[in-house]
Amino acid sequence: DRPPRNQVLATWHAGCSIKNRHDMNSDNLPPLRQSKSRRLGEQVLRYLLEHPEAQDTVGGIAEWWLLERRVADAVMNVEAALDDLVAREFLVATERKDGSVHYRLNRAMEREIRGHLRNARAAKGLNSPNT
Repeated sequence: DRPPRNQVLATWHAGCSIKNRHDMNSDNLPPLRQSKSRRLGEQVLRYLLEHPEAQDTVGGIAEWWLLERRVADAVMNVEAALDDLVAREFLVATERKDGSVHYRLNRAMEREIRGHLRNARAAKGLNSPNT
């Protein structure tokens, strides 16, 4: 004797009108959620400036737009880290014919790498028997 699922959802969504969502003020959120909400808003705005014709649902924005931004940021951060490791001679970078660069451990620097990782862990107050 329960109402059909689509009727339940329609009833629930009736209280979630766009007007009600716009009436919510991010200033009413706890500080941590405020800053995360603002960062996400900024990411959405950056995406829309790069793709001014884009439009999507909440799920689509979270899954595609924000994921694309996180991947792009991660690639930039990983690239910077790899450049640093190559400069320290911990990694060897080899450019292939197709222009892609492959990275591998510089086996001649293993002792220095282990020492570097030990120092980094010690600086953070961590201990690891593997390094």
